[in-house]
Amino acid sequence: MQTTTQRSGFKRIAMLATIVVGGLFSVASSALPVPPSGSGWLVYTYYGPAGRDDIERVVGMRYQGAGCPGPRPLDWGQQTAKFSWHYATCNNQN
Repeated sequence: MQTTTQRSGFKRIAMLATIVVGGLFSVASSALPVPPSGSGWLVYTYYGPAGRDDIERVVGMRYQGAGCPGPRPLDWGQQTAKFSWHYATCNNQN
């Protein structure tokens, strides 16, 4: 009787640990980078399905950040689950 109770307790702990680890992995993988401090842009490029030539298509872009002279770039297109990001610095040429 005691062995059965110990096994079911172990199964509960193992299942709970699996859920916790999965949740942490999910949160960590969805964490996005933060805009650069100071001046510059964090640029997200969103991709859609590949065409006949197996090249993924850019379907949208989004910009975060501030401090650059001039107008802010406009976000455009759609946001998808597949994206890349990079930092872009201001071109301060006086």
